[in-house]
Amino acid sequence: MPLSSEEPTASNPKLKRMVLGFLSLLMICSLFPGGWMVTKVHACSCVQPPPPSEALDQAGTVFSGEVTAIKEKGIGIKHKQALIEVDQVWKGKKNSEVIVKTGRGGGDCGYEFETGKSYIVYAKDGWGKPEVSLCSRTDQLPSDDPEQLGQGREPVNTVDLSLSNRYPLYLSLIAAGGVAVLGLRKIYKKK
Repeated sequence: MPLSSEEPTASNPKLKRMVLGFLSLLMICSLFPGGWMVTKVHACSCVQPPPPSEALDQAGTVFSGEVTAIKEKGIGIKHKQALIEVDQVWKGKKNSEVIVKTGRGGGDCGYEFETGKSYIVYAKDGWGKPEVSLCSRTDQLPSDDPEQLGQGREPVNTVDLSLSNRYPLYLSLIAAGGVAVLGLRKIYKKK
């Protein structure tokens, strides 16, 4: 089959535009991971949480402790993370610190933690971090829950967690992609 004059080659301007367009689209899409997948939004509506013993059975992690830091995280769809210094553990890992993920508050059912205050936390197992919502039995201390749950255990694993930004690699990949697109543009303009 003979090659047509329209066949894409390295010097073909049509191919150059397609490659640059594709790389630009890829960069733009990488700025909003997951943001285009949201199809429905619901306001927060909760039923009465179960009693402490039942909530303990349903949760993946139950502990009490003081919030030492709160940070908003995420690209596109944002959430909050609370760093909690653990006093007692009833269920889950017995770490001295835990990072708990929650929504931003309001309609997304995010729990409103406050730095310097203590809580009993009933968290479900999320994507790598315990997750709490306004609908969980999580509550600010003092509360009757620790008494009803019985004696918890002290944390035995000393950990040092931080809420530092974990996106430098992601951002550097976006920057490298931008440099690559600009470099390709410059190369193709010279030809």
